[in-house]
Amino acid sequence: MKWRKLGRVFVPDGSKKWMTSHAYLPTPILIGNTIRIYVGFWNEFGIRRIGFVDLSADNPTKVLGVSNEPCLDVGEVGTFDEDGVCPSFASFDVNGSYIRLYYVGWQSLSSKLSGYIFTGAATSWDGGVSFRRLFDVPLLDRIGNQRFIRSSCSILKVGDLYYMWYTASDKLISIHGNLVPSYKIYTTSSKDGLFWLNGMLCLEFKDPDEFGLSRPWVVRDNVYKMFYSIRKIDKGYTIGYAESIDGNYWQRKDHLVGIGRSMAGWDSEMICFPAILDYKDNRYMFYNGNGYGRTGFGVAVLEEE
Repeated sequence: MKWRKLGRVFVPDGSKKWMTSHAYLPTPILIGNTIRIYVGFWNEFGIRRIGFVDLSADNPTKVLGVSNEPCLDVGEVGTFDEDGVCPSFASFDVNGSYIRLYYVGWQSLSSKLSGYIFTGAATSWDGGVSFRRLFDVPLLDRIGNQRFIRSSCSILKVGDLYYMWYTASDKLISIHGNLVPSYKIYTTSSKDGLFWLNGMLCLEFKDPDEFGLSRPWVVRDNVYKMFYSIRKIDKGYTIGYAESIDGNYWQRKDHLVGIGRSMAGWDSEMICFPAILDYKDNRYMFYNGNGYGRTGFGVAVLEEE
């Protein structure tokens, strides 16, 4: 593969209190001839709320509008998302009548960890301007072998089933004296997109310096193709690539991903959290750069398979 970077698209200017920095986890959905990118905007205290940036589908570097208010705010006190929310995956239902948003919720219950991170779901009946939670509890809650994280998912419907790929963690490691989760990518399935099986591990580390594989995004061509983020000790994120015949068992082919850090600029230190959208004859990748989205998000177009 070969991707051509089209440039950085959007970074908050700090003029709104609820979105003073970051445009985290860009999550695209096509609405007519507009590409809406849901992102997690951070306030000055690092609390994340979901908003969106609208782009021209014919020119995805052209910003058409930005949400004035959060389309999904933090949850009520005591809920799994009381300390922040970010988008993960968005799609229309089969009839095109509503948008379902799968999102990441943060809850800080421990002074030793930055938070526990699980997946929720919300629905929009107004074209994706605002969302209402389906439940006050996570769709992917903690289970015995996935206690700290079950989040950042990608979903495909194949036949009568929904298939999900997501990030999960059951292990804590110490890096420079800080306790952080080590996380990998799992897969699960559902009959209705709401109630999911426990899931199984589907993508493993291959380098001793790796401690995080996250934000999988899966597309289905002649084979299943997964784009994801790779985190290493003392190195910024990079984007990886894997292929699968059945969606369960994956072969890592990171050398074929065709996109990496720039020599200088907003994505020179890290490149992460890819999301893919096809429009007409083009395949676009939206992604974050330095600072886990502090420098905003950008877009690249696929030039060679």
